[in-house]
Amino acid sequence: MKSSCFFTPFVTGLVLVCLFGGSCFVVAAGESAGILVENLADTERVGYQLLLIAGSVGGQADRLEVSAGPDRRTWPVVGGRFKAFVMLTRGRNEIHLSAPGHRARPLIVNYEPIKSGRFVRMVYVVAADSDGRFQAPPGEPDDIESARKRLAFAGLLMQTATAELMNDAGYGRKTFRLYRNGAGDVETVVYRSKLKMADAQKMTGLGLWQKLYRDMGGSNGKRRNIAVMQMTRYDPREGTAYAHTALGAGGLALFGSGGLHTWAQGLDELVERFCDQRRVTDLGLFDDSAYRKTFWANYTTGIGVCMHELGHTFGLDHSGDREGIMERGFDRINRLFVVSDGSRVFDNYSVRWSPESAKLLDQSSWLN
Repeated sequence: MKSSCFFTPFVTGLVLVCLFGGSCFVVAAGESAGILVENLADTERVGYQLLLIAGSVGGQADRLEVSAGPDRRTWPVVGGRFKAFVMLTRGRNEIHLSAPGHRARPLIVNYEPIKSGRFVRMVYVVAADSDGRFQAPPGEPDDIESARKRLAFAGLLMQTATAELMNDAGYGRKTFRLYRNGAGDVETVVYRSKLKMADAQKMTGLGLWQKLYRDMGGSNGKRRNIAVMQMTRYDPREGTAYAHTALGAGGLALFGSGGLHTWAQGLDELVERFCDQRRVTDLGLFDDSAYRKTFWANYTTGIGVCMHELGHTFGLDHSGDREGIMERGFDRINRLFVVSDGSRVFDNYSVRWSPESAKLLDQSSWLN
């Protein structure tokens, strides 16, 4: 979807660089293309906290260091491409990008949180008789606090993805507001259901959605819930996932927790999780990844499904666009966040809001 092209003109010592947006400029050949940021303009203003910086680095650089105030992280460069993230602070953010053999590249981004009476809330639904643990392989954190971290970070990823894909569609970086606590942090609300584990696991997906929709207050004009159910359990002998669904309508986007163990708990885990080539089926765990079976694919589909079901709560129908979030394009949402899954380099991310979906979202009161 996004691409850049390079060609050397006849003027010796100069290189003409043309970016995906159609703009071109000349740099010294000795600098090659340097560090190019392709998805953001300097001094850009955004309304969301988790900033995606996508671009390219000339030469043989294999890593990019990104610093913003005291925050410093290193991101992989693969095939000359990079995807990096910064957690912004309110106001002016001075970001510095550096790579071996290149001059540091400064970037100024201004962050002002979305001001809206409507918000999206991340919810972890726990059974009445449960300690809140979700199904996970040995050694993987599986308690309520880990679930809250995974959902909160997923909310940030979906907020950023919505903004990037809306910008790709020509509507600017419109996105939804996330529910935050008094300290300003994205908060996952723990909802203690009246359902017991055994009862939930006997219900259909539609039955679970209807029950939780009613219990959580039905449709609310100011709130949309992305809820993940702790009660999901996969039986590898039967090949069945109990208390699992993916349904969204009204005020509730509901999903099971069968793949929650593959989700990142925060920014430091992002690349590792999206490059995890282990197979869930080797561990007797639920595969909900369009039959790809790897941990990274289950993480991808999990985030993508939640975006898809959230789209339904915003009034979007299935789009008929195979690259669309409102079809199965969401199975490739990882390509928006990373340049490789550990085995392949992605030339583009082949996922979008379809033209009709983007038009409706542009007119929606849920996006700003």
